[in-house]
Amino acid sequence: MPPCNQIASAALLNTCASLEGDAGQIIEQVKTVYAARLAICELLDAGIDIPPECSTFVPESNDLREQELRGFFHSGTISKPTLHYPQYEHSTSKHLNRCAQALHQTPQFWTSFSNSKQNALVMCHAMRAPIDKGLFILD
Repeated sequence: MPPCNQIASAALLNTCASLEGDAGQIIEQVKTVYAARLAICELLDAGIDIPPECSTFVPESNDLREQELRGFFHSGTISKPTLHYPQYEHSTSKHLNRCAQALHQTPQFWTSFSNSKQNALVMCHAMRAPIDKGLFILD
C-alpha cells in the first residue's frame, strides 16, 4: 500500500480500535475524513491534479512525525490508540468540509470519495471483529 493510503488507513483503524461498543456506530465524521483522505491518495496515484481545497490532504514530511502506537494487539490486549500522525490528522479534519465540497464538483472525484466512505465501515468492522467477539480486551 502506498504511504498516502497507509496514513489514511492508520487513522481510520486507530479510531475504530478506540470505539466503545459496536463498530456499526462509527460516526459520520470519521467515515468522511477517511474518504476524503483516501480519495486524494487515489487521485495523486493516478497523476490527477487535486482541488486546491484539498491541498492539506497531501501528506508531507512535516505532517508525518509518527507517534508510536504501543500495545496494539500485544499480549492479547489492545491499548487505547494514540494518533499516528497528529499534525496531518488535525489539518485534514480542519479542512474536511471544503475538500469534500470540492470533490463533489467532479463526478470522478466524488465516485472515489463515495466508494471510500462506504469502505470505511467495512474496514472498521473487519478491524473490530476480534475486539467485538471478546478475543481482545482494550486497556
